[in-house]
Amino acid sequence: MLAPCRAHLTALLDQICDQGWGSDEIVLLGFSQGATAAYDVALVVDDEPVNLVLVAGILADHYEMREGAACGRDGLARAKEELPSLVLTDIAMPDLGGYDLCRALKDDPATQDIPVIFLSGVIGIAEHLAAHDAGGEDFLSKPFDPHELLFKVSHALRRAEEKNRLASDASSAFHTAMIAMTSAAELGVVLNFVRNSFACSNYAELADAAVAACAEFGLAACVRRIEAVTGKGALTWLHHAEHTLRTVAELTKGGLDTVEEKVSQLLDRNRKLEKELEQLKGKLASRQGGDLAAQAVDVNGVKVLASKLEGADVKTLRDTLDQLKNKLGSAAIVLAAVENDKVRLVAGVTKDYTSKLKAGELVNAVAQQVGGKGSGRPDMAQAGADNPAALAGALPSAPDQVRSLPAQASRRAANN
Repeated sequence: MLAPCRAHLTALLDQICDQGWGSDEIVLLGFSQGATAAYDVALVVDDEPVNLVLVAGILADHYEMREGAACGRDGLARAKEELPSLVLTDIAMPDLGGYDLCRALKDDPATQDIPVIFLSGVIGIAEHLAAHDAGGEDFLSKPFDPHELLFKVSHALRRAEEKNRLASDASSAFHTAMIAMTSAAELGVVLNFVRNSFACSNYAELADAAVAACAEFGLAACVRRIEAVTGKGALTWLHHAEHTLRTVAELTKGGLDTVEEKVSQLLDRNRKLEKELEQLKGKLASRQGGDLAAQAVDVNGVKVLASKLEGADVKTLRDTLDQLKNKLGSAAIVLAAVENDKVRLVAGVTKDYTSKLKAGELVNAVAQQVGGKGSGRPDMAQAGADNPAALAGALPSAPDQVRSLPAQASRRAANN
């Protein structure tokens, strides 16, 4: 697997030696990976151009390359501007060392979750401890084994993805729990007051019950409610509340003492039905995608397909994309869906054609027409946009993009 890496690395080093390039003349490189999200981009920071080229050569067969940084301050500025998913940095740099670069990233809320891997020729337990104390994710000593570098990069990206997923799940769960507790508490106060009101024999007892109930919502709520509901208005409100409670009890086929339990059961059932509905929508979209293969057109020997799936989410788009790639063989595919007034795009290029066309280039070309952008791996990429009305005009452009993008890439390579 690493033979192409070494060939690429040897060619780059031969260029450096033959042409006598200085540190300011060498193109500095980073890389990107689109396996888990459209923005999986890593940044390499090192003041030695040869080290940048070495890292790039090892990673070239596994990640799409991007421009890197030749000093700590440039790396910090680039990281804050581009928000990469991973930073690989040297420790000893003249303007801003790797430890200080890492601390600066961790001190900024916008970059504090970016994992940092240190690359350094300094070997020792003190350096390892200092790297972790600065907030680093991992440490790799130079000279390093290519397999170890690839493993640690992949492992760091997976851990960052899992951390982000767990944080999102925890936030969602906390938000749901707070809503449930608030709603349950307020409903309990109202139902308890209605029950107690039936035992009141005069206005004084009824007023005391109302004050007690309102007090559970706080003093301000109590004052507003006491001023708003008085005299005959209070009785009217009570009659209305009783009528509403009895109506709910009849609709749920229960009594006044079981209405809260019945409503809770209905809410649980509704949530289950919503989940089943989402699953059915996913199956429907997958079946719809299975019938799309016949719509593919031939462009320069590769089958091109661009289509919109109704009712699909991003996961369904990715699953359908994999099915179509297996069915079509050599192909370039763009699938789209509209979810909550947002356009979701997924593009795929079979591996035999990625040397001519990258999925990230294809999805970007379509996404820009609907007000969005995206990126990813050479064989699969995603994008988001906010102009669903333009989607019908953007998807038909996919065959033209497949014709033109390889030629554009060839011209850029020739100019460089």
